[in-house]
Amino acid sequence: MSSVVFSDGSEFSCLSVYGEHKQVKGLVRDCLTLGFDIENSDVSIDEILAKFKDEKALKEITIKDTNSEDTYSDYTLFDGMSIKGEVISEETNNAPAVTQKFLYVTVCQVSYSEKLIQEQKEQLDSMSEVFADMLGGAL
Repeated sequence: MSSVVFSDGSEFSCLSVYGEHKQVKGLVRDCLTLGFDIENSDVSIDEILAKFKDEKALKEITIKDTNSEDTYSDYTLFDGMSIKGEVISEETNNAPAVTQKFLYVTVCQVSYSEKLIQEQKEQLDSMSEVFADMLGGAL
């Protein structure tokens, strides 16, 4: 079993992590899909989704397991989620099949250009607040 550690220090257990390249919002991006056992977890679906929609928490995520630790930066673009039932034990003559529900969340890395645009937007917003304070009620 692996765990994902977020920028804010919180940590969730996850069953799987898959990396892929896929087209999202007009660009081919690096994406991560993380699988969570929602039936046997102490964390709710809402808590997991809230964390994966929090850009500050996703600024840097670390995937840890017993043999390795990998850190991923700027995977702040939420690309979706799905809940899938999977058969974990086949049907036999004496028992029905056992299924379990898993939550899969996909996040993608933003491009360098997108990060620059966001930084410039934040600078402009900050400057507009300063100008508004300087002008006071003059307008």
